[in-house]
Amino acid sequence: MRLRTLALPTASLLAAVLACGTMTVDTEYAPDTDWAAQQTYRWTEVATLGVADTRLDTAHINATIRDAVQSELWAKGYEQDTTAPNFLIDYHAILEHRMVQALAQMHPGEADTDLVSIGPGNRYAREFDVGTLVIDMIEPSTERVIWRGSARDEVDWTLSQEKMDRRIRDAVKQILQRFPPT
Repeated sequence: MRLRTLALPTASLLAAVLACGTMTVDTEYAPDTDWAAQQTYRWTEVATLGVADTRLDTAHINATIRDAVQSELWAKGYEQDTTAPNFLIDYHAILEHRMVQALAQMHPGEADTDLVSIGPGNRYAREFDVGTLVIDMIEPSTERVIWRGSARDEVDWTLSQEKMDRRIRDAVKQILQRFPPT
């Protein structure tokens, strides 16, 4: 079945919005931090995704995130210091399962769509996962988060490992484009 734009424009609007998959990036920081003095970093002892979903929390994905973060920081002139760093880096992920409902005019025999009937008439829903990658910069002496960046996007479980790696690297790049704050 395919979504048809007849009496209810809401259905086509829903399909268009869900097809976008636009990444949202947010940052926040402690305004009292001397960013010029922040030149060295170290990973926290527990820096892993920490998500119960084994599709996401793998050694490969953790290594991809760490490599992407290090590459971005090195390009900005930051250096890793395991003894006396200016800030610590931690990261984690949030995985949310979502459902969006819509009213739509569906016709039997048309091409498949990812909308699923949820009852009689024209009520349909689409289920999907949204993943958020969060990167924290932490002050070592107080363990206070001094900068946090996050990227949120729909998770496409059908992507190849190579394409998933590119999405992760792109998310890290977009997050760290805003570090340090100006």
